[in-house]
Amino acid sequence: MKFSIIIPAYQAGATLERCLRSLAAQSISDFEVVLVADDNYDYEPLGSSFDLNIRYLRTTTSRSGPSVARNLGLDAAQGDYVCYLDADDCFSANRLASFYKALQDHKLVGDYPLTFDVHGTRIPAYLSQDKSLGLADFLRLNFPIKVAHSNQKDLRFDETVRFAEDTLFNARAICFFNTPLYVLADTSYHYYLSPTSLTSQNYEVIEQGYTELLTRVRCITEASEQQKQLIYQHFWLKRALNKVFFDYVAEFGPCSFPVFSKKLGVQP
Repeated sequence: MKFSIIIPAYQAGATLERCLRSLAAQSISDFEVVLVADDNYDYEPLGSSFDLNIRYLRTTTSRSGPSVARNLGLDAAQGDYVCYLDADDCFSANRLASFYKALQDHKLVGDYPLTFDVHGTRIPAYLSQDKSLGLADFLRLNFPIKVAHSNQKDLRFDETVRFAEDTLFNARAICFFNTPLYVLADTSYHYYLSPTSLTSQNYEVIEQGYTELLTRVRCITEASEQQKQLIYQHFWLKRALNKVFFDYVAEFGPCSFPVFSKKLGVQP
């Protein structure tokens, strides 16, 4: 089996159909879906309407968080490679095929997301050619990249982190594999901003998230001291920029963080 696609699901009844439909439309079919419910909802009736190989798991405690759910998915994954998909997002039809091709030459692969705001309007994004990003270059990005990599049971999400856990995981993966992240310019991950997502909440919530992240950086066993310093500096600067971002939104209205960063001249 080529892929295990790990999907954490929390109150995802309204969006999961779109998510699974995109997987049913993949140009390759040699994959399994590991759907991990982090609530009391029964997703199996919804999933049964699709011709997909879906395994249903459940966290021990509801609202354990996406990192706990993804780690359960990693434990159960049987594919040669694993990739991650949020229940309110979706893949374009060629994503798995493109990733499989890239993974033959690169240990860690991601792509720039195609982002939509809460009204379904596409948010302007950077366009770029494929590129290999070391840790420092990756940390300069302002995109919620979802990666794919070989099935490694020792590479884990930090279960104490509920904010920017993807960025922290990707940084750890670069250190774990001791390799750059190969980023495809093809925007085959469709990322939908949600009014209820952590990244859509208030300044205090995100400020607390960054503060918790900073305490966790020293616990990254995969990273050297120099790498830990890079990661720490990244989250420290993002915490500082967070206040400026919310001041901007209060003054000029809603804006995605990538667009805000572009206005500041921050380039990927």
